[in-house]
Amino acid sequence: MKTRSIIGQKLKRRTSILVILAILTISIPLIFLFSWNYVKNSVYNMNVISDQIVDQMNDSCKSVIQYAGWITTDKRLLTLLKEFDLTQEAEERSYYESLISNQLTELAGMSASIQDIVLLLDDGRVFRSVFIDDSDIDLILNSGWYLRQKEENYLKFFSPDGTDSFTFCAPLESMSGMYGKIILTFRADSLIQLIQTADKTFQHYLWLDTWNQPFYPGIENTGFDYAPVLDHSARYRLQEDFILNRGSGIYITHISEVTRWKFIAYVPYHELLGNFFPIFVILIISVLFVVLLASFILNPLIRNIIEPLEVLSLHMKKVTGGEEALVDIRTGDEIEDLSHAFNQMALELQRHIRRLLEDEKTKQQMKYGLLISQINPHFIYNTMNTINYLARKGRTGDIVVLNNALIRILKDSLRVNDISVFDTVEQEIDVVKQYMTIQSCRYADQIRVIWEVDEEVLGSKIPKHIIQPIVENALLHGFLSEDLSGWDEAPFIRIRIYKKTDADRLVIRIEDNGVGIDMDHYRKLCLEADQPEENESSRGNHIGLANIRWRLNYLLKEEQSLTVEQASPHGTVVTILIGEQD
Repeated sequence: MKTRSIIGQKLKRRTSILVILAILTISIPLIFLFSWNYVKNSVYNMNVISDQIVDQMNDSCKSVIQYAGWITTDKRLLTLLKEFDLTQEAEERSYYESLISNQLTELAGMSASIQDIVLLLDDGRVFRSVFIDDSDIDLILNSGWYLRQKEENYLKFFSPDGTDSFTFCAPLESMSGMYGKIILTFRADSLIQLIQTADKTFQHYLWLDTWNQPFYPGIENTGFDYAPVLDHSARYRLQEDFILNRGSGIYITHISEVTRWKFIAYVPYHELLGNFFPIFVILIISVLFVVLLASFILNPLIRNIIEPLEVLSLHMKKVTGGEEALVDIRTGDEIEDLSHAFNQMALELQRHIRRLLEDEKTKQQMKYGLLISQINPHFIYNTMNTINYLARKGRTGDIVVLNNALIRILKDSLRVNDISVFDTVEQEIDVVKQYMTIQSCRYADQIRVIWEVDEEVLGSKIPKHIIQPIVENALLHGFLSEDLSGWDEAPFIRIRIYKKTDADRLVIRIEDNGVGIDMDHYRKLCLEADQPEENESSRGNHIGLANIRWRLNYLLKEEQSLTVEQASPHGTVVTILIGEQD
């Protein structure tokens, strides 16, 4: 008994030390992990907010570009410009100049933000709206920004002219059949109000123009050095958003794809961690308290636990050696429950092994169901952003339409309890229509969808989610990455679904007249299609086609085919052949 008592004391002492070390070993990394996650989440949230500000500014500036394009296609203005001739008599030229000036003034008045319009034609003719005079035009033509953008030949250019107005300049030939430039001055009220929303999140921020000159500072920018951002951008030739850790703080940079302006926010570490410091102190005190408490209460607990655990450990060793050993412990506490659980575990071990094999088979089936139920997070983000935009514009009717479409898509895509991997053609068409409803709210019905579906195939079964990803690829990569204003033909996506007359096979043909697919890149993606989990995580760059190819092969083997071809003169044609499904 004495020997047993000495061993028990050693076990209790060493176990106490071990528990204390375990608490410290677990707690300290958790504290630092919590601190790191706090900093990371704070930076991430600020990055999302700044990205939303820049996106909203892009949307506002895109409306100015669209308005400029509308001006240059005004039929009355084009007629007056055509009738005006430098060889006319002075009185007749003055008459036409007055008519053109009045028309430009009327066009400017149709927008709440446009102040003045100037047309600079290559043949030397200059036309302007009423409220801008020749001296103002001379100031623009001799300004540093105009001369520099003209020298560097920018296609579209925005210049901040102070806190009251902004100027937009673009070549006429990019918008109409005329040659020269159009210059719009527009009020900065709404744009400045949008820029100032950063005041709620950032104490130190500014905006740089195209040539990295600050034109709008934040609310506190004394000593704000943004040179590290410019050095980093120049060194790595970055023309995209990035986050930079330097010295005493973090720089968050976003570049506008429309204006080429840069938004730079600086967050010092002491401000970032200021709110976290009280929480950090509480965590440290809590860990110390737990250590002290454990040292007082562990001894009696360990004494009651050690002996039955030794018995249980002995029997566990027998089980690991392949023996069938049941343990009989009667302590009236959780240790006894543990012994019962151990006995049950030993008896059911083989049963669990068989069940694991069955579960693995079920997992493979669920894997496919989850694969076709995934929704692109970026698509949801864009949809939510569009809803925010419509809400600010007060377009409640459009919000209801868009929200209903999103709900129907989510309802169809998240049917994880539905083990069927097939749906009717009619259901797949409904998903595509809801998707295009969302896109039409965002891109104003720029692209026409042509449906050519035989009624007899509406009830036919096809694999889930094989039409919408192809339409999404055609939309995103065929049209939305390009400026559609100069296209010779109206953009369209044609969807044909019919049965072949010479065979009992369903044909799904999706054609667009977009920019066309890069066939070399598509072949590379097809080679990677054997890893669908990896490929599906980055839907885009035509990865949806590789995913569909994998799923068709998985479900239908030789009873299917998928071909991708380039259309003439441009565009893409995707054809799927599917055998009849019961």
